[in-house]
Amino acid sequence: MIISDIVARIIIKPLELPIGVVTAVIGAIVLIYLMKKGRQRL
Repeated sequence: MIISDIVARIIIKPLELPIGVVTAVIGAIVLIYLMKKGRQRL
C-alpha cells in the first residue's frame, strides 16, 4: 500500500490519484500475469 501511495502521488505531479485506482491497476496486472502463468503449466 505504501508503494501504491507513492505512485499515486508521483504519477500526476500536481494532482493526486486515489490510492484505490493505483492498487486496482497493479492488482489487475498481477492477476493477468498469474492467470497466464497458470495456463502455461497445463
